[in-house]
Amino acid sequence: MIGVRIRSLDRRNAEGGATRVLGGIAFDMEGPGTLAILGRSGVGKTTLLHAIAGLETGFDGEITGVSGRVGFVFQSPRLLPWRSALENLRIVAPDRPDDELRAMLESVGVGDASDLFPGQLSLGMSRRVAIARALAVRPSLLLLDEPFASLDLATAARLRGMLGRVLSESGIPSILVTHDPAEALELADRIMVLGGQPAELRLDAAAADLDAEKLAASVAADQPG
Repeated sequence: MIGVRIRSLDRRNAEGGATRVLGGIAFDMEGPGTLAILGRSGVGKTTLLHAIAGLETGFDGEITGVSGRVGFVFQSPRLLPWRSALENLRIVAPDRPDDELRAMLESVGVGDASDLFPGQLSLGMSRRVAIARALAVRPSLLLLDEPFASLDLATAARLRGMLGRVLSESGIPSILVTHDPAEALELADRIMVLGGQPAELRLDAAAADLDAEKLAASVAADQPG
């Protein structure tokens, strides 16, 4: 079971002081399934995800139960431009044979692009490769930070369908950061909403008990101004 207990997380501001970004966030996550973290832009969703991944350590609190490898899908694909799609997977999973890595690219719909370089891929294809790369490390936890950002509606819809299938088949526990209520409802079993400044947990409920209108209203209520 993953346990998150963050009492406060501060960031240095331009004046040399500290701004509190997170405060009062506590939850547990057990077993397979997808947890979506929802909230307005800039509320601290990515900061929380980085803390869970161990990329953010300067906070008051504890995060327990994160063991083994963590797969992370960032807001931008972050593929190495001088390596092919297959090589971008091989560099994080050198112990896996190429046929397995090619099959992983096939599972996310870019099997024909294994020998192409990032500059030859569309943004949607690059995001698929980034998801395959995160899965290639055989993660015990998968973290996804706005994986469909900057995509057109049709491409984002196709990728959500693909990701939903991959998550269901793999059974890997996952945490998805998004600002889109519909995306959270489509992919997650459980949804949390962050709000306030510093950010606190405003809502934590099963996705089946929520609807897009309620979620959108919860996020809109926290908009500054």
